[in-house]
Amino acid sequence: MNAQTSPASERPGPLAGVRVVEVADEQAEYCGLLLGGLGAEVIKVEPPGGNSTRQIGPFYQDVAGPERSLFFWHYNRTKRSVVLDLDDAADRARFRQLNSARNGSSPPAGWCSSRRHGRARQHHDHLSGGRDARP
Repeated sequence: MNAQTSPASERPGPLAGVRVVEVADEQAEYCGLLLGGLGAEVIKVEPPGGNSTRQIGPFYQDVAGPERSLFFWHYNRTKRSVVLDLDDAADRARFRQLNSARNGSSPPAGWCSSRRHGRARQHHDHLSGGRDARP
């Protein structure tokens, strides 16, 4: 994981202690930004090669690159991220771990995705056995 944010336990806000796992495109990244601003721990799941929003300009010093997108920086500033290939069984297991209750005492993670993000919906259905586990 890579981030420059405080641990969720140190962030104040009404959602402190809540974990949100974000699998989103540019239309839903704002949802994770808002939840992170309210104190939630937001973990952005990116595919290998990075999220497509890393290619949206403008870019820092007008030089394009996946680590230079000001759009990406803006909408992901309250988040941590992890790279997972959801077509890979081992990464799907890691994804399930992110979504499970921590230490048996916390509620399951929230779900943040775009309705039109068919891939996220497909993986959610696959991982949850078709149950709608969203709050």
